[in-house]
Amino acid sequence: MIIWFKSLIFVLFFFSILYCDILETSMNKLLILIMNSDLYPSNSIIPFIKKTYMKKEHAQLAIGDYEWPKFKETSNSKDLSSPIIIFQAGSDEQKFQNNILYLNIAKDLETQAERTLATFEWVLENIDFDIIYRTTTTSYINLQKIYKHIEDIEPINFYSAPEVKHQEKDGEIKFGSGAGYFLSRDLIKTIVENKNKWDFELLDDVALGKLLNNLGKKLTPTTRQDFINYPTYSDIDFNQFHYRFRLDLYGYPRFLEVLVLLSIHQKLEYLKSKEKILRYKIKIFDIFNIAFFRIFRFFNIIDKYKRTKKKLRKNLKSILN
Repeated sequence: MIIWFKSLIFVLFFFSILYCDILETSMNKLLILIMNSDLYPSNSIIPFIKKTYMKKEHAQLAIGDYEWPKFKETSNSKDLSSPIIIFQAGSDEQKFQNNILYLNIAKDLETQAERTLATFEWVLENIDFDIIYRTTTTSYINLQKIYKHIEDIEPINFYSAPEVKHQEKDGEIKFGSGAGYFLSRDLIKTIVENKNKWDFELLDDVALGKLLNNLGKKLTPTTRQDFINYPTYSDIDFNQFHYRFRLDLYGYPRFLEVLVLLSIHQKLEYLKSKEKILRYKIKIFDIFNIAFFRIFRFFNIIDKYKRTKKKLRKNLKSILN
């Protein structure tokens, strides 16, 4: 009787391990794609992205047991050192090196759609993944939260992002913000197969939304946190997975975006460790940067005042004449 009981315990233990392995391998594999340019300001922030949330050691700790994408067995390339690929145009040949995909496409604003479509084709051919999250250099991604966000998502017809609207003559287009959107593998395949229907007259995220709308694929709205200034600890919603900081939209020079990136990273790291010394460093960092931002805000107000004054004088002169 005891032998049978021990055998039963062993069998249950074996199948429980097998079941856990099945659960683990069935988790969605998320690939993050960052659109980049080797021109300012993107080239100034990429080294800091590589040292913060993109860093291999950070990604391994943040993701934990979640599986990240790998190269397909048919590929001769090495495995990804991070679940993140930076893609950029302007190369003489298409190549992949150190988690950067160099595209043989002109690096103009007008080629954003071409870059995105070429990257979609390349990842379909080379990478084993379930879902992508395409974002930009004006973002910080909380890897732990984003993997948790897609944990129970069925990776079929999945198109998700903060919803934006664009008005055309024929009607309104609802699309996902290009600063960060999810696409399941099947939708990327559909997009590539229907790239001849892409409206190149529109911005790439609007055109993507229009194409998917026309194909009957619905957008699932999601959220992110946008910063219009330097973020202190109390400003950050730590439940978010995507933080955006396009500072030139709010009157700041874009090199300050590096400071926002570092601020968010420091605070998320402190949240994990709760080390007092790190808290003091954050306070000192914040005091310095808040003052720095206020100085630039002051100069921006003065500059706006001068430009407005000049414009008023010009208009007054034309009226008097």
